[in-house]
Amino acid sequence: MPIAVYRIDERLLHGQVVVGWGRRLGIGFYAVVDDRIAGTAWERDLYGSALPAGVESFFLTVEDAIGQLPELEGRGDVGMVLTAGTAEMRRLGEAGLLVGQEVNLGGLHATEGRKRLLDYLFASSDELQDIRALGDLAGAVSARDLPGSPRIGLRRLLKTVERARP
Repeated sequence: MPIAVYRIDERLLHGQVVVGWGRRLGIGFYAVVDDRIAGTAWERDLYGSALPAGVESFFLTVEDAIGQLPELEGRGDVGMVLTAGTAEMRRLGEAGLLVGQEVNLGGLHATEGRKRLLDYLFASSDELQDIRALGDLAGAVSARDLPGSPRIGLRRLLKTVERARP
C-alpha cells in the first residue's frame, strides 16, 4: 500500500498525527525524515514511544529517505512521511519522490520572522519559497490540520500571503 500522507509538522509524532491522522487512515508506519533525530538514539526512542502497539517508526536522514522511501512505499501497510520543516520536504520533492503525491502543511507555529497564514500555519520567506517550489514538485500542496478538516489549497493559501503584505 502507498504512503498516504506526506506531512510537514514541526512537532512530528504527536497526538494530532498519531490519533487524528493515524487512526483515521489506518497508518501502519511513520517515516520521520530528520537528519538530527535520525542520528540521536534517545530522541528516536522518545518519538517512537508515542506510537500504539504494532505501529512502526523509521527515522531517516534526508539522504536515507531518498533511497528508502520507494521501498517503504511497497510495504503491505499504509504509511505517513513526516518532516519538521519545509526544506526537508522540498529536498524529497527535488529527488522526484513527490510526483503525484499531495503534501500536507500541518503545523508550523508562530516564531519570530514567520507570518501567519492560518491558525496553525506560519511561514518565513524562505519557507514560503519552499512551499511554492513544492507546488511544482508535488501533485498537490494543501494545508489541513486534521483529516476531517477542509483542505486549503496552495493557491488560496498564497492569496492569504498576498493579502497580508503591507
